[in-house]
Amino acid sequence: MSIVQKRSSSFFKSKIVLSISVVVLIFFLVGLVREIISRREINKQVSSLENQIDGLKSQNSQIGELINTWQDGGRLEKEARLRLGLQKPGEKTIIISQPEPIISSSKSLADVTNIPSELSEMSNDSVSNPAKWIHYFFK
Repeated sequence: MSIVQKRSSSFFKSKIVLSISVVVLIFFLVGLVREIISRREINKQVSSLENQIDGLKSQNSQIGELINTWQDGGRLEKEARLRLGLQKPGEKTIIISQPEPIISSSKSLADVTNIPSELSEMSNDSVSNPAKWIHYFFK
């Protein structure tokens, strides 16, 4: 072996070079671990933002459909007529209500108030106020 080879092999075997190499290796490993952790966090943020984007897109499409239905004149007119009671010029609105039943004087208090006979015989505290008034005027 020549002197150059002995010096190069002794250089790589020295404790100083070994310790410097270990420090540099640790420095690079720490940087690598930090980079891996930051990439994982970024990937989590990206996936949550993608989920948010999907939700907003579905909301946007629902709102677009709602806008399209309200832009249709027939739908808007129908809702205005039903909810607000609006009418077209020259149009007459007719409200049809159910007739109230006519109470004849020949019916008894239990028939008029729909109170069973057991309840009508109970104390006045358990009978409703309208039933008391009906009993007062018609009996």
